[in-house]
Amino acid sequence: MRTIKRRIPQKVLIVYVAVFVSIVILTASLSYWSVAVHVKEDLDATRIDLLKQLGQKVDLVLRGIDKTTLNLVQEMEVVRFMEGNLLEDQQKYEVFNNLSNTLRTILDANNILSSIYLYSSGNNLIASSSTLEKRSQFFDSEWVDMFHKINDISVWIGPRKVTYNANTSYSINKNVITLMRSYPLTATGSRKKGSVAANINEEKLNELISDTNSRLGQVFVMDGMGNVISHQNKEQLYQNTGKIWFGDDFDQLQQSGQQKIQIDGMNGQVYYYTSPYTGWIFMNFMPDEKQDEQLGVIRNILLTVALGMVVFAVIAALMLSNRFYRPMQQALRSISTQLKGEADSSPAEMYGNLDYLEKKFSQVITDNRTMNQQLRDSKPVMKWSLLMDLLLGNRTSSVAEKPLFDFLGIRLYSSNYIVMVAEFDKPEELGSERDAQLYTYGLCNMAEEYMNATGKGASIQLELGKAAFIMSFEDENASGNIVTALSIGELIHSSVEQYFNKSVSIGLSRHTENMRGLKLAYLESLEALKYKLVLGMNMVLSIEDLKIPSSESTIKIFATREGVADALREGNVKKTEQLFDELINKAVQENFPPETMKQLCVQVLVESLSEALELNVDVSEITRKHGDLYQTINNSQELAEIRAYSKNILIELIRLIQEKRSSRSKNEAFPKILDYIHDNYQRADLSLNLIAEKFDFSVSYLSRLFKEQMECNFLEYLIGIRVRAAQEMLISTGMKINEIAEEVGYSNSYSFNRIFKKYTGMTPGEYKERNS
Repeated sequence: MRTIKRRIPQKVLIVYVAVFVSIVILTASLSYWSVAVHVKEDLDATRIDLLKQLGQKVDLVLRGIDKTTLNLVQEMEVVRFMEGNLLEDQQKYEVFNNLSNTLRTILDANNILSSIYLYSSGNNLIASSSTLEKRSQFFDSEWVDMFHKINDISVWIGPRKVTYNANTSYSINKNVITLMRSYPLTATGSRKKGSVAANINEEKLNELISDTNSRLGQVFVMDGMGNVISHQNKEQLYQNTGKIWFGDDFDQLQQSGQQKIQIDGMNGQVYYYTSPYTGWIFMNFMPDEKQDEQLGVIRNILLTVALGMVVFAVIAALMLSNRFYRPMQQALRSISTQLKGEADSSPAEMYGNLDYLEKKFSQVITDNRTMNQQLRDSKPVMKWSLLMDLLLGNRTSSVAEKPLFDFLGIRLYSSNYIVMVAEFDKPEELGSERDAQLYTYGLCNMAEEYMNATGKGASIQLELGKAAFIMSFEDENASGNIVTALSIGELIHSSVEQYFNKSVSIGLSRHTENMRGLKLAYLESLEALKYKLVLGMNMVLSIEDLKIPSSESTIKIFATREGVADALREGNVKKTEQLFDELINKAVQENFPPETMKQLCVQVLVESLSEALELNVDVSEITRKHGDLYQTINNSQELAEIRAYSKNILIELIRLIQEKRSSRSKNEAFPKILDYIHDNYQRADLSLNLIAEKFDFSVSYLSRLFKEQMECNFLEYLIGIRVRAAQEMLISTGMKINEIAEEVGYSNSYSFNRIFKKYTGMTPGEYKERNS
């Protein structure tokens, strides 16, 4: 009787099995499709985000080049090249010599740049780092015609095909992308007097794109018209792929997104992101087959789990006995082991019909733990990138960024911001790079603690020994918030002194109501920080206290002040006084208010002190003798008093610069070295190593001695002697060019021709013909 009671009736068992299995199948199916759809959506979103990060990095590089050209067109030698009437060869050589040094310096500092050209429409000349020629004779003058047709003050164009060494056996074709900027800076149309063209080798741009994010696979770039700018397959360049792929829908593309298309019979997804700076579109095509491969592992695991659940349901319903209890218990124990991270079971116990299910569950849980760890590790980088985007103006919506703020633990209100930039006054005293990193990290933590005590704030390291802080306030009281920010700045300042035994200077911006103003606030805090040269270190400097003018007419006059610092660098007292008087007179004509006039003089002194410091001049004598420059000028009541005071400081700076140059150490053997070079410059094997060995000097010491005594390196000095000697022979003898090349120390005429043209702007044959 007891045995009969324990048995389940057959009909009831069948109904139970059917219902239970149906529920399990339905649950497993819904779970599979739900997870598969979400995984695909996450993969799509990740690809678009990676494209956006790639585009932003490329934009950062291009903006750096744009800024370089912006600074270049304001250089005195560039202005002279654009504005001057260069008729004499000596004038052309002098200007080109200075320009070529400047352009070489820029190219050395920017490895992505392949070349920079300067075009003067008045002189009809094009200058590069190695040559100065008439426009009609310059090998790459196609861009000049494009420059005249474009009405913008600056624009990126490309790619375009340029042939180098066209008339030689060494000709090379390169695809370049060009930034053209007009001169003067704001000139358009017929008012343009010239242009700067910065060329990027398309292969370099493609390498930058490939190295930045290899997870995307092949990424290429199109311009706003759909033409391919950069591609690993060079046959795709210049193709209008945008119109081919998207047709009329190309013009309707949003800033970023994805679209399903068919290419050469292959179905797939195109992911794209449009740069707001250049208008370029970064594209990535993912075939459906490859995307299915990425999802295949997850799908197989889910299908395996679902199948296992069905099998388990059938077995559990039909076989209600102890003999199937042990494998099921082992599966649960294995899952528990993964979740708890403890080894509850021995390998000997891992047996039974559910071994495969246990393995898959373990793999899923392990992968989940790995992904979570990678996400935690990437949070600091994501936080740094987000805060830099806020300061650079790339993100301007507090509503759109709030979910990311919450995820990264950034505490900021949606409005009312002030930016501070703090910098250790003597970074060289911070010790090693690791120590400097720790000091900067401590400074950021200290600032966040004080900011979050009164409002909400976030900090970011800009470089070793320098950090930026974003403060936000719940209250809209701008003046009260500035007072609070000044108090926090003073707390940071005093705490650094107390706990780090270091001094720090802090620049403070104006109050801004929304995130759109963070970029300007960041620039204001950097500008305020510059004034520690005048006001002294170890201070909190507010941009509002400095009263920097912002009107258009004032900015134009302030922009001309850099000429005073350039004249001071030359050591020209008369020119410095003349430019300073002209600057003040212009300000008087524009009816500058007294405070603005004082600020103009302070900025001239700041930049002049900076020039002196770049020349390794000790300016402490100036600060000791004249005290607080800003306070002295601010307390002055008459313009004549301010003018005289500023001139005295400028003249003393010139004196210190001249003394620095005249105090170079003397070496008794150096005149003999120069005599030896003049006597042996004809030798092709004459080198710094040879001279160092002959006069018993180390190569490094002799190189340093040359730069100190002659203000140029050994090779530049030797080339100058050889070129001058060749010029005399070309005029006074009937020797052939290859004979002259050997006579002045060059073993082949090709190298001689190239160097001669680089330093004189013309070939030896042209020079001989012009001077015969």
